Amino acid sequence: MHFITAQWQKTSICPQLQSIVLTPVQHFINAQPIQACSFQQLDYLRNLLTALSATGSLYTGESANRNIIDLLIGLNFNDAALLQYIMQYLYRHINNTGMPHDQAAQWALYEKHFAQLYTAYSGTQALHQGSPSAKEALIGMIQQEIKYLNQQQNSLAAIYGSQATAAAAPKSTVLTTLSVSQLAVLFRLFIDCKIIEHSNQSELFRMVAGAFKTTRAARISADSLSSKFYSPDTAAINIIKEHLHQMLTQLRKY
Repeated sequence: MHFITAQWQKTSICPQLQSIVLTPVQHFINAQPIQACSFQQLDYLRNLLTALSATGSLYTGESANRNIIDLLIGLNFNDAALLQYIMQYLYRHINNTGMPHDQAAQWALYEKHFAQLYTAYSGTQALHQGSPSAKEALIGMIQQEIKYLNQQQNSLAAIYGSQATAAAAPKSTVLTTLSVSQLAVLFRLFIDCKIIEHSNQSELFRMVAGAFKTTRAARISADSLSSKFYSPDTAAINIIKEHLHQMLTQLRKY
């Protein structure tokens, strides 16, 4: 365990997350000899330590925390403290300034991520045998959050009237050679770098989608732009990176 903590000192893994992960191991180390421990529990802790030690310092920043979270869910670390930590972690990364249906869409992407996560352990192979799996419990908590947000949205719609899902297309739109995925990546850069600021994310998606057209589509879906904004694909990121290099080269000529 000391080897793992020494490794983690070189990363930016959240201290609270570190404590949650290592507490069961510390309890086992400090347990009295008369306290029985099943072979399955011993085997689980052994595999847990092996997997944690393999993480090393491969990731830094938020990537380190996300990697540990994914690893623990895959290992069926079904501890309530971890599940509460993950939910609070996700809350911090949700854009709470958006409308309820925007927030629900972000939670839905998290639900999809964890649902598709490879799970090495199941059934009795868990930190707490006999309890629901970490993956099932977490997805259930996320689904409850989505349900609550959808209820909020329905209440707002009943009070103020349902809004159009997309703004009317302007008489003229700007043609871009970027694909929708690439446009979403560039748009996210503007938002994350504070170049563009707007309190209503949903409205902003509709404005951008309505203002542009691509060489393949005369109309861009705001929902498609939103989805690709929150889940950018690697190919689009690499293409935008090349465009940014070209723009820097051009900028030096001015």
